[in-house]
Formats: sequence, structure tokens, C-alpha cells
Amino acid sequence: MKKTKSIGFWDLVLMNVAALFGLRWMAVAAGYGAGSIFMWLLAAFLFFVPSALVAAELASAYPHEGGMFAWVKEAYGEKWGYIVCWLNWTAKIFWYPGYLTFITVSSAFVLGRPELADNKFFVIPVVLGVFWFITTVNLKGMKTGKWFSNFGALLGSIIPAVLLIGLGLASVFVFKKPVATEYNLSTLIPDFGQGSNIAALSALMFAMAGVEVTAAFATDVKDAQRVFPKAIFTSAFIVAGLYILGTVCITFMMTPDKIGSASGIMDTFKLIAQTLGIGEWFVRVIAFLIVISGFGALSVYVMSPTKMLFASVKNGIFPDFLTKSNKHNVPQNGLIVQAIGVSIVMLLMILMPSVNAIYSILVTMTAITSLLPYLLLFTAFLSLRKNRPNDKRPFKAARNSKVAKSIAIVGLLCCFLGMGLSLIPSDEYKTLMQKVIYEVEIIGGGFFISWLGFVIWNRYEKKVKSGKIDNKSA
Repeated sequence: MKKTKSIGFWDLVLMNVAALFGLRWMAVAAGYGAGSIFMWLLAAFLFFVPSALVAAELASAYPHEGGMFAWVKEAYGEKWGYIVCWLNWTAKIFWYPGYLTFITVSSAFVLGRPELADNKFFVIPVVLGVFWFITTVNLKGMKTGKWFSNFGALLGSIIPAVLLIGLGLASVFVFKKPVATEYNLSTLIPDFGQGSNIAALSALMFAMAGVEVTAAFATDVKDAQRVFPKAIFTSAFIVAGLYILGTVCITFMMTPDKIGSASGIMDTFKLIAQTLGIGEWFVRVIAFLIVISGFGALSVYVMSPTKMLFASVKNGIFPDFLTKSNKHNVPQNGLIVQAIGVSIVMLLMILMPSVNAIYSILVTMTAITSLLPYLLLFTAFLSLRKNRPNDKRPFKAARNSKVAKSIAIVGLLCCFLGMGLSLIPSDEYKTLMQKVIYEVEIIGGGFFISWLGFVIWNRYEKKVKSGKIDNKSA
């Protein structure tokens, strides 16, 4: 029976927008001033578009479960498929604390105590307490409350974003309030001589990551060869537009030096409320929406990468105590190990000088560990194009082979660039010791994660060779 192609142009556009847009990234970008517009455009058209086109072709040619895992496995075998899966999972170890820091800072505004947003001895314990609570809840499965998680995530992102853009524009163009940030030709082009501006690009590239999720539907798209590229460029324009408008509206209200990456969104809403005479209740409502959406989303996100890792790779790679599921079909020990990893990362953040510095390094570490799998994605694409040119590809990144390879190379170079730029500490780090700690955590963390993944695989191979594990086990 012929498969029905049910996804149209606007379906694909909206799926991409939903997958890519995140409210907190606007505050991260706004801290870099007018030049963030240029950096958003670079991230969109030098990373998002190539990764989307490459992932779409791979999804249509190799429509197997597992996404990146399946595609890299096709190119390089089981080992490198596992490495991609491992890197995706470990990236979340840094994503959870960063995301929860943003949510915890927002909760300080709900409590009417915004000064707590700058207190790391408030933020760190709350992050740890919330994450362990959510982990404990997830040990009983996810049958209850899924609808709340999905609804909450939408409620806490879209509504605040629309309000931020609408009220920010109104304050300048309707109420004629002065623009806090200078906008001219010189400020619109980032000064890449500043370490803070250079490091920002990798974080914004990560904000554009995730399009491979929708690429899995490439074979379900009507007239994919024509619709997919059009939808990709349209969604890139919309997402970049939302990010740019939101970022600009924040800079309309505040100067870049006063925008905290973690608290920038709430600081902006607070200033909007004061400027327009709306009242403190407005800030608390917005903060409450963001907090609810964050906790709801995490109740799903905490579970999914753990189950994905242990479901995709072969039995025997991880110890049985990690892969064994409880009566709720949850790998409970895997979740507990994940929570321990998050706790270690968060406790190390005590060494950082401020909450914004903590948030900055977590965002950067998330960006680096999340970009590593994309290196394998782009190289797998190049390898399969070269070594298996006759494989059927219902959707192609480009009909011309040289153009397709150029697209992948651009994305590959952007990954290297983004990770390289992340090594430059931002202006939050004043002393030599703080900068050394930053470099050790950034370089050492990425190296250790990759090394540990290979150690686990080598341990598995030794067991296979010794006959302790059947290498055909699934």
C-alpha cells in the first residue's frame, strides 16, 4: 500500500519553528547589543540551513528510527552511531542546569524577590532540588501529565514572546520612549575583536540546532524536492525574525551591559511594566508562565534522552544496572546517574563569580557538546555521498553533487568555528584564575565526555572478543 504524504509546506514550517524557538536565547543575544542581529543571521544561514538540508536528505535516504544515530551508523558503523547517541545524551547534562538556572531566576520574580536572581547560593540549591524532584517523579513513568507538559511549554514560550515584542515596539513607537541601545552602521556589525562577541556566535548556533527532528519526516512531505528547501528557508526566516525582533525589543529597553543572560527576559518585562505603568502583577504572571512551562517541559525532557540512549545502542555496551527498567518501564538507575552528573556540574558552578557567569558557561558547554554530533552528521553525509552515490534519495540537499558537498562543508566549518570561538571567555571572567577555570571546564569537560564515551565502547568490544557478549545482540 502506497504511503500517504500528509505533510505540506506550512506544516513543515510550523514544525521547524516549534522545534527551534526558545525564549531564553533572546536574552543571551541581547547582551551583545545591536551586533546580535548580524550574528543571528549568520547562525541561521550558515548553520541552520545546511544542517536542515543535510538532515533532510539523510532522513529520506535512510528513514530508520534513531535519527542521527541511524545516519552515522550507515556511514561509519555501530561504534560511531553509538558515539553520536552518547554525545547527544551527555549534552543534556549541561543543558538541564542551564535551562533550570533560567527557570529558577524567573521564579525569583514570581516570589517578588528579584534580588535572589543574582544570588548563586539561592540558584544552585533550587536547581538541584528541582532536578532531583523531577527525576524522582519520572521514576514512575510519564503517563500522567504529558498534556500539561506540552501545553505548558507552548504557553510559557509563545505568549511571553509575543508580549515582549509587542510591548517593546509599543514603548518606542507608540509611547515614544528613548531607545536604550545605540543602533547605527558600526554597531550593527559585531566587533569580533571582543572575546564576548566571538563566543556569542556558538551559543546562537546552538539556538538554531534541532532541525534534524523535522527532517525525519522528509519522506512524508508532499513534493519534497520542491517543498522542503522552500520550507527550510521560510522557517529560517521566521525563527531568525522572532529571535531578532525579541532581541531588538530587549535592547530597546536596556543597554547591553545591563542585560543578564539568565535574568534578561524578566528584567526586560519588569522595565516594560514600570515604563508603561502596568504594575508588578504583570511581571509575576509572566514569570509564573515561564516557570510552569519550564517545569512541565523538563518532566518530559528528563526522560527522553535517557530512554533513547539505552534503546538505540546494543545490549552490553552499558552495565545491566543502567539499562534495566523498573515496573514502569523506566531505566531508573540511568535517570539517577544522570541526576548525579547534573549535580556534579552544578556544584562546580560555585567556583564561578556570578549567576550570569554560571549561566554563560553552561550555555557554552551545552553549545560545544551539542555541536559535536553535528560534526559526525556532516561528515557522514559527505561519506555517504562519496561511497554510496547510487542509494535512492527521494530528497536531495542539492541536485548537483558539488553543491551538496559544499553545503555540508559550510555546516562542518561552522561547527568547528562555533566550538573554537567558545574557548574565548566572556567579559564576566575578570581574573586570571576565573579564566583558567573557564578553560579547564570548557576544554576538559568536552574532552572528558568524548573520552568516556570511547572508554565505554572499548570495554564493550573487549567483552565481545572474549565471548562474554554476543556481538549480534540487539
